[in-house]
Order: sequence, then structure tokens, then C-alpha cells
Amino acid sequence: MTDPSLGCHSLRSRCRRDRRFNHAEAAIQAASTYCGVDFHPRQQKVAYCHLATGEIQRRELKHRNNEVRRFYAQLPKPVIVGLEATGSSRWFEKLLSELGHEVWIGNSTEIRRRARSRQKNEWRDAELVLDLMIKDEFPRIYRLSEESLEILRRLRYHHHLVKLRTMARNGLQAIALSAGLSMKSKLLTKSGRAKLGPLPLSPVLGEQRREWLDLIDRLNHRIARLDAEVGQAVEAERARPLAPDSSRHRAAHGPRTPSIRWSR
Repeated sequence: MTDPSLGCHSLRSRCRRDRRFNHAEAAIQAASTYCGVDFHPRQQKVAYCHLATGEIQRRELKHRNNEVRRFYAQLPKPVIVGLEATGSSRWFEKLLSELGHEVWIGNSTEIRRRARSRQKNEWRDAELVLDLMIKDEFPRIYRLSEESLEILRRLRYHHHLVKLRTMARNGLQAIALSAGLSMKSKLLTKSGRAKLGPLPLSPVLGEQRREWLDLIDRLNHRIARLDAEVGQAVEAERARPLAPDSSRHRAAHGPRTPSIRWSR
């Protein structure tokens, strides 16, 4: 909501000094809504502007009771939302994509470097993001697609399973060595298992031998399945058309309009 106690002044003079500004292209972009977001795990501050009116408004959103979805769903489209890169915003980015909004993720260090004031607060951060978006100076960074992230999640899980399997193999090797059997990497082959099974062991070590072998077999099965899933996902990702270049996208929509009024 706009704070009526705050004064307003125009960005018109600033934008006129921007040599990249083009009035014909700005007319195409006049219907867009830009949102600068200072994002936190439990809440966010939003400074937003519908370029048809040019007035900057502010809103605080709590991440509960579907409040975030309701707010962004009622904004006039097209909507472009900018925020600093953070690991806890994935659900928010997904929600915006579901609503058909464009998401810009910015380099936090570069955004802070462009700040005119060293004083940092949530509203000033949200307005800074919006200011950079409007002036076409927002330092966007590449963000992996959801499909690519799914591949990375599978690979991380694969890595954890391989580490568990290595621990299980080391435990089994220790049991075999304690009983006088040294076969190194051949311990888990068919012949190695045939020699490992009849070894005279204490009840505790015998139980551990059975459990280690069972765990290794289950891990081998899961790792092989993950290998196949990752291979299929990689092939599907390679076949997927590339997303439009962001520079071409900006050229198609044009720079931002200068008719902006900031509420202070």
C-alpha cells in the first residue's frame, strides 16, 4: 500500500538522462507491472509499480494463509518480479511461474554495490531492486531450470548413496580381515561371497555380515536405478528447446517508461 504520509517525486529526469531510453519502445512496455522484492523466509517487502500509472506502491506480505498467491494473482499482467538470489526462494519462484509472471534473480553483491545509501533496511532494499529493474540496470544471473535442478538433486542423492555403499563395503572388509580373509575388491564377487559366507564369526559379527551384505545389495539396486533415471533426464534436458535469450527478450519488450513517481 502507498504510504500517504510520504512525499512523491518523479524519476522522469533520471530516465531522460539514460541514453538507452527509447520512447517508442517504452510505449510497448507501458502496461507492465514491476515488483522489487526484499525476500525473507517468513515474509517479504514488495515495492511495485504499474507503469501505466507510474506510481510506486509498497506492500508487506507474510508467507502464510495463501497471502502471497492472492497478492501476485491480482496484479495487472504482464508482471516482472525481481529479487536477490537466495536459497529459500525456490517455492516463491515456482509460484510466480505458475501465475505466468516473469522472475528476475539478481546478484546480491552487485545489487548492494549499486545502492546509493550504505544504510540498509528492508523497504530500501525492495525499492533499490525496483529502481534497478526500471532503469534496466538489474544485475540478473543465470538460474537453472526446474528440470536441471531435478537432475542435480538426483546426482546429490546418488553421491550420498555411493558414500553409504563405500562405508558398508569397508565394514564388510573389516569383518573379513578379522576372520583371516583378504580378497580386497573381489570380496563382493560371486566367489568372494562364497568364501565370506562360511567364515566362523561371533554372533554379533555374523549378524553384521548379513546386514552389510543386504544393505550393499539394496544400495546397488538403488544406485543402478538412479543411473538410469539421470541418463534419461539428461537426454530429455538436451532435447528441450533453449529458453529465449534475456537480451532478446528485453529488446522485444523495450526499456522501461520514465513516467514513474516514487513514494517516500
